[in-house]
Amino acid sequence: MSFAVKCQCGKVFNVKDEFLNRQVECQVCHAVFTATPEAAAPEPPAVSSPSSNASAAAASGNFPCPFCAEPIPKGSVFCPLCGESLGGKLTPEQGAQLLAAASAQLDQYVRNPENLSSDDALRGRLFSTMSIVLGILLAISVAAIVAGGLMHRDSGMPLVVLGIIFGLIFIIAFPISWANDYRASHIHDAQKPEQAMRRYFLSCRSGRHLKAFACLAPSARNGSSAHAPKFEKIPSESPDCKITDWSSFREYCRTIFKGPGGYQRAVYLKKVKVEKQLPDGTAWVTAEFQFTSFSKWLYLLILINLLVCAVVVAVVTKREKKTIRKCLFRRGDRWYVAEADFEGALDKAAPAFAEA
Repeated sequence: MSFAVKCQCGKVFNVKDEFLNRQVECQVCHAVFTATPEAAAPEPPAVSSPSSNASAAAASGNFPCPFCAEPIPKGSVFCPLCGESLGGKLTPEQGAQLLAAASAQLDQYVRNPENLSSDDALRGRLFSTMSIVLGILLAISVAAIVAGGLMHRDSGMPLVVLGIIFGLIFIIAFPISWANDYRASHIHDAQKPEQAMRRYFLSCRSGRHLKAFACLAPSARNGSSAHAPKFEKIPSESPDCKITDWSSFREYCRTIFKGPGGYQRAVYLKKVKVEKQLPDGTAWVTAEFQFTSFSKWLYLLILINLLVCAVVVAVVTKREKKTIRKCLFRRGDRWYVAEADFEGALDKAAPAFAEA
């Protein structure tokens, strides 16, 4: 069975009983409200079929959803009941209405200082855990170099070499991680919209989902469906996510930037361009991405090849020990090698001199 609910924008929808007293989304104005029965709306029949729903929808000016067969308003882009995309396009009037509703919701949100404080807390500190760890490892590498330099040359040289090797690694990784932290922490105060968009996508790609989620407008956090891109050549996961909090937002980002199981995906942001910007600050920005993907079995293949190469090298490698004797002369405080040959005549004559 289903019951009728009425949104604040005046639209009346039929909602299944399982959604009673639960949060639902109006696909006309995108407002989220509690589904309570609308007394003025007639109760639909207890048992209905797709054909009866179609006739009832036609009589009320609606049309049946092709997925759940429930009557929904004409011109809907998404079904308000099952959330499926209907493949339609927004009319200019619908687009203007949705844009105005999202803008008004954001204006109301930023007027409350508690919301801004909550976003700041959600965004967190400037340095992420990864940057802190890399900074500590860099400091340890520098300390190893200093300590090795103060030790005896023979015993301290290995420590110096290790410190230099790991120091070079961390001195590259730390600035990159810190730069990503900085960009993710300053999405909201970017000077230009293309800069804000670039920082937002880079934050999603680098795993800084909390910082990216803190910059989402309330209209993007209200549980609406977020659709993953579809590819022709690259394997992708099908699910459309319901973004209700930062963890669901993180899972949605992973479906895009990580790829499905068994595959490794790399995403590169190539070009960002502002299409249109209004005086009130609203801007439409396009971004060009390069997606590449390969099977994770490639890692196993590379590992197997490395192991095979190591076995071959071990089999064909021949080893032999040999002891040589060299004759040296001391003149003053210096030593001189008697012959350059590995096994010279003077080297062989040394035992005879000793016996004599």
